[in-house]
Amino acid sequence: MRRSFVVLLVLATIVGCKSSSGSSSSEQGKSDSELIQGEWTVVSALTDGEDDPRAKDNKLVITSDKLTFKDLKRPDKDEEAGYKIDPSKDPKDLDFDVPVTGQPTHKATSGSKRSGSVEVESSTTHEVIKGIYSLEGDTLKICMGKNPDSPRPTEMSGKKGTKTMLITLKREK
Repeated sequence: MRRSFVVLLVLATIVGCKSSSGSSSSEQGKSDSELIQGEWTVVSALTDGEDDPRAKDNKLVITSDKLTFKDLKRPDKDEEAGYKIDPSKDPKDLDFDVPVTGQPTHKATSGSKRSGSVEVESSTTHEVIKGIYSLEGDTLKICMGKNPDSPRPTEMSGKKGTKTMLITLKREK
């Protein structure tokens, strides 16, 4: 009888610890894809070991399929990118699909009524910037290479010589 009481006590303790493992009841059962969505404020940014004050206090709005960087000093210059996460990796992967508008190209139009007509086209390509992320409660950390040719970071670091950018964000309430 005493042994079954001890076993029940141990099981109750284990179940109690698992149910209060740091995530709120509203977060339990949600995927990172759901939890990462929302409006975030940049609290710090390090680029290759240097503090990047330009990013501080700006906003990052994340929806199910894109993110929008809102520069509060230049509200007309919002930047959008697609993104993809893979929370099964360690560290968790985050890839940014950044549109890059090419130089306008000029080409002569054929069959035009006016001779010498030129059509201006602008092509948009996409570049992938590889990164990693960690999501703990209302804190999101993103570490990414400085350009598309950079390898995916293997740790959350913005130290000098890593050629990475580390951004820490807090969720807006």
